[in-house]
Amino acid sequence: MEVDQFINIVYMISFFIIGTLFGSFFTLATYRIPRKQDIMIKRSYCTNCKHELSFFDLIPVLSYVFLGGKCRYCKEKISIRYPLFEIANGLFFLITYYLLGISWILFATLIIYIAFFLVIGSYVMKYKMNKQDPNIAYSKKGVFNVELLVAVFAFIIYYIATIYTTRNYEETLMQAKLRSDAMNLAVNILEENRAKGFEFVDNVNNENIKIDDRTYYYNLSVEEYEDISGDSNTVDLKRLQVDVSYKYDSKSYNVSFQTVIYEE
Repeated sequence: MEVDQFINIVYMISFFIIGTLFGSFFTLATYRIPRKQDIMIKRSYCTNCKHELSFFDLIPVLSYVFLGGKCRYCKEKISIRYPLFEIANGLFFLITYYLLGISWILFATLIIYIAFFLVIGSYVMKYKMNKQDPNIAYSKKGVFNVELLVAVFAFIIYYIATIYTTRNYEETLMQAKLRSDAMNLAVNILEENRAKGFEFVDNVNNENIKIDDRTYYYNLSVEEYEDISGDSNTVDLKRLQVDVSYKYDSKSYNVSFQTVIYEE
């Protein structure tokens, strides 16, 4: 296995794990924010017996499996929605990394997703609260559906945004590559003609060359200049101009370079 492939696998695993951690954090945050409880310092606790959870109780997905889907302390059954939600977020982070790679667009997308989920998720959950309870307790009915709806909605919105951003990113990279190839071709043509010698340089019209299955067309124009001493019978320099054109997405693009050669 090549080093790049190994690093890519490590990144994929890491982003999946980070996604599951955020999935666990989302369930905590959307529960506590409407209650105006701390989401950063106060330890997680069982919503049934209120016992603080240890580190081994908070490992996404695995804790649920090892504990048999029950609280370690009160043996109350834990809803399957928690590990499913963690897995869904892990997959979202993984897919987003796979589509965007390590880039500012990736981190911007994830930051927006996290902020979006916390704001919308907390708002929707608060709306579903039982307002008659002085402790602002949640109505269990419909809570899972709300969480699932928010998760699916957020996932779809940002998946579409990610695809759109990826396509634009790839298109920008492709355009940059094509322009770079055209510029390199123009420079090479000028250098080749400079190497021919002053007397052998001539106009070239409608020539083409393929680079990575892409066809580039070029013209070389040669303009002669008379001796600056005023002797109209001699030519001591020529101006070379090469124009390279290509098409991308049904649009035509062009690059142009010039140089001057002297008679030695």
